Amino acid sequence: MKTLVVVGAGGHGLVCADLAERAAIFDRIVFSDAAFERGTRAGRWIVEFHDEDLRSLSPNTYEFVLGVGQVGTGHNRETIFNRIVESGLAPATLIATNASVAQNSTNGIGTLIGFMSTVNIGSTIGTNVIVNTRGVIEHDAVIGDHVHISTGAIINGGVTVGHRCLIGSSATVLQGVSICADTIIGAGAVVTRDICSPGTYVGVPARKIHD
Repeated sequence: MKTLVVVGAGGHGLVCADLAERAAIFDRIVFSDAAFERGTRAGRWIVEFHDEDLRSLSPNTYEFVLGVGQVGTGHNRETIFNRIVESGLAPATLIATNASVAQNSTNGIGTLIGFMSTVNIGSTIGTNVIVNTRGVIEHDAVIGDHVHISTGAIINGGVTVGHRCLIGSSATVLQGVSICADTIIGAGAVVTRDICSPGTYVGVPARKIHD
């Protein structure tokens, strides 16, 4: 019997649980979140654990997915993810049943491919990545670790996105562009050329507004 522990019972955590339930690859789905009392209901599921409980769980029985969302760079998600891995639990990779994922794409551990998303041929997605609802990763793109591709964002062919980046909702990154680590691309922005300096970029074409 395999149980999925969703770490974080907020909105993104509920999305993770719903996606996993629809995929029907786990016997049970529970939450871990110290902000809630054990036994509290979160959607259709129960908060069964707090983070300090995770070290006592058998890796033969439990896997986890990080249900913590991202509104800036992915440093916080990276820290939490690594801490849980060090506790001995293995990260699960979740792919929505209605996502389109090419067979020869590569999806890293702990990654979530959301509802109606597309991951095309030859692309590589790193560890603990969120590809949110209707996100598009085109052919031969490379997505680093702990990245969040927000709802409706489009990563075109041959793009490279560095570790811990956030690509905002409905943003577009044009073909062949590289984005350095720890960069935030605002919602609706269009990235037309390489970004080599971390910071926040907005607009069409995207321009840096602060570090």
